[in-house]
Amino acid sequence: NSYKRRCVVDNREFRINLQAVSDIPGDYLPGFVGMHGQLRRGDMYMLVYSITSRASFTRVTRYPNQILQWKDKSAYPMLIVRNHAEQGQRREVSTQEGIALARETGCHICEISADYPDHLQEAFLDLVRARWRYEDQKYLRIRGYEDAITYEHLKAFIL
Repeated sequence: NSYKRRCVVDNREFRINLQAVSDIPGDYLPGFVGMHGQLRRGDMYMLVYSITSRASFTRVTRYPNQILQWKDKSAYPMLIVRNHAEQGQRREVSTQEGIALARETGCHICEISADYPDHLQEAFLDLVRARWRYEDQKYLRIRGYEDAITYEHLKAFIL
């Protein structure tokens, strides 16, 4: 699934190309040829697992390090999303495990629920802002001074 949309966040206008990738094989990463090249070109990544599925959490734990290798960076805009918060009674993955993964990988983290559609929108806003902070920091390191930075087009992947 791919979605393109013009957005305004914090008075900044941009276009976003959002690609949801849900059919990645369990071992995926280096061997998944179909999307591999496209995934490498992402500007930011939303890594989603269900709190009711240990297997989905295990799958997501592999992504941050692979993305950092692709980008040859020690940090990159990634958001870990704990999905299905409304099903807490069926939880297989503790909140602490998700937080620990976020800490060890340098990712931001949030929990969303189908009962609250605004949660997903807030997650996207958090991810976009993380990307902007990343770009601002990179620009400051390279240029040595702050100037207005514009963002016309962002490519995001949901894994």
